[in-house]
Amino acid sequence: LANTGIADKDLAAIAEFTNLRRLRIENNPITDQGLASLQSLIKLEVLNLNGTPITAAGLSNLRTLKNLQSLYLWNTGISSTDPALNQWEAGKVKVVGDR
Repeated sequence: LANTGIADKDLAAIAEFTNLRRLRIENNPITDQGLASLQSLIKLEVLNLNGTPITAAGLSNLRTLKNLQSLYLWNTGISSTDPALNQWEAGKVKVVGDR
């Protein structure tokens, strides 16, 4: 679903696919508010948010994703020095981005 123009309102429909293991929604106008819709994707292992305007505050909406292994955050509103990223990495999630 990369580069398709999906927005926050579309994420609720995507969240109904609760068996998803990988989700590539990069380069879309997804915000922190939209990330809250993804909380039901508890089997998700890989999430690509490259090129979205999300911030570190929005990442808190993803804490329910206990199976998450990789989180891609290139070109987002998240600073490479943000302490929120350390929390993810301490939880054994590989954060790939501007670090």
